[in-house]
Amino acid sequence: MRLILKEYLSSLRERNELDAILQDLLSQMGLDVFIRPSPGHKEFGVDIAAVGAVKDDIERVYLFSVKAGDLDGRDWDGDSNQALRQSLNEIKDVFIPTFMPSEHEGKPIVICSCYGGDLKRSISANVSQYEKQNTSENISYSRWDGEKLSSLIEQHFLREDLLPKEFRGLLRKSLALLDEPESSYHFFKELVSLIFSKKAKPKDDLKSLRQLNICLRILYSWCREQGNVESAYLSSELAILHSWEYAKKYRGDKKKASNLILESIGSIHELYQRISSELIENKVFKKASTLYSLSFEINSSNPLDINLKLFDILGRVSLSGLWSYWFINHLYSDDETKEQATKMYAELQSYRKTLISLIANNPLLFTPYKDDHAIDIALTAWFLSVTGEDVNDLHNWLFNIVDYTEYLFISDGRYPCSLNSYHELLNHPIKDSPKYLHKVTAGSILYPYISLIAAVHGFDDIYDKVKSLKQKYLDHTNFQIWYPSKSTEDKLYTNKGNHGLTFSDVPIDQSPEEYLKTIFKECEHFNFFEEISASYCWPIILTACRHHRIPVPIDFFYDLYNKQNNESNKSGNE
Repeated sequence: MRLILKEYLSSLRERNELDAILQDLLSQMGLDVFIRPSPGHKEFGVDIAAVGAVKDDIERVYLFSVKAGDLDGRDWDGDSNQALRQSLNEIKDVFIPTFMPSEHEGKPIVICSCYGGDLKRSISANVSQYEKQNTSENISYSRWDGEKLSSLIEQHFLREDLLPKEFRGLLRKSLALLDEPESSYHFFKELVSLIFSKKAKPKDDLKSLRQLNICLRILYSWCREQGNVESAYLSSELAILHSWEYAKKYRGDKKKASNLILESIGSIHELYQRISSELIENKVFKKASTLYSLSFEINSSNPLDINLKLFDILGRVSLSGLWSYWFINHLYSDDETKEQATKMYAELQSYRKTLISLIANNPLLFTPYKDDHAIDIALTAWFLSVTGEDVNDLHNWLFNIVDYTEYLFISDGRYPCSLNSYHELLNHPIKDSPKYLHKVTAGSILYPYISLIAAVHGFDDIYDKVKSLKQKYLDHTNFQIWYPSKSTEDKLYTNKGNHGLTFSDVPIDQSPEEYLKTIFKECEHFNFFEEISASYCWPIILTACRHHRIPVPIDFFYDLYNKQNNESNKSGNE
């Protein structure tokens, strides 16, 4: 395990990776971290500062300057402003005499050089001489290299009581099968279940969350080295959901342990965003703007494989964009977060542009083969609705979906079905068999969602075409809409059982206005959505929908509809 950890640490970047691990490690060791990394600048050489007693009863101040990878001559004393020697000088000459918090004055100080790899032998004497010359009665030096960090992580995160042998075995299996992402994810899922297998005290929950964070970062590091982050992506979604399930009870609690637990969740969310952005920007952005390019990139001669993957990509891009949209609307209004919000807004527009290009250049997205592609369509439709006033592209896409679907019914082609087994989908459809058609289209969430989106946006032509499909080919089909239930909160994040309420035989024969009134009335009557703890951070709910294949709650479109009506009324009054 130590070899795995050391290799992992040596591959970490300095910002938001190695320093993030170090913060958790110091807290786990019982130290109080009072300076954390800030984007774009250091506290005069100090990346992280902590105070506490490690081996004895003497309370010391630890000042860290963090570097990525091995420490060579250029990193130690090169021309860059980021050279370690210059940072150590700033700590000694500026930070300690000028910016040391008054409550820590007089305490012994340890200046720590932290790097994820090894110290190159060629500069070992230089570093030793520097430390010797600058050591004083109150100031000493310490090197936290990859070997020491991995040892401390093993000691404080991976102790036998925190990660037993079977836990370590699952992590190793997940790392060994990165070339088979689904198998790798399967073992990581088992690991997550074991980590959170017991209800615990806040201190133990904090350890579990930090352990999950470490394991996920190790997985991501190895995935990145192999150029295949699929397993890390799926595992990061799972980590978000499970961590929220076990940490939601601490929201609003002002205790120190509760704040640290919520910080750990924030760190997992940040990692998910980075993994998602890397996957989408490297694999999708470059291909979405060229006709059929992404379809060819899937590298399969079977249209089924291409169709399933395209809708999966569609859902991922939409969800990642919705996370960015949420963050933009919840950032504080100081100068630092304004800059971050500006960057994220530009990314948001890139997501929107990519989605529109993705749909236009891959016509297989006009033909959902599975009924649960309604989930990906709903995510995309809601993203396009809330991030821009122009919904013409959304209209054209939905119109093509219902138009092509009618053609598939006429030609006995691959019309949308309720099958989920890949082998069954390969043999779909069985032609000239009304009995088979009735079986695989007995129920549907796809058409009610398309009708809902059409009614909300006033796409009357699309609404009428769905109504026509129902009359001509799907008169036997139970059109259904899903609503959260009282048990949703306990089962949504971990998918540990059935939950929710189903509105069956949705009356699509009504006018669009009556249809919306009917289904939104149920939102008001069964108002369980507001009882979902993640409703304030609603991307968690949508992550659960995408990951566990749960229909998107109608409440999202209810809010959109109300917002549109409010804006329309406001404009009319003016």
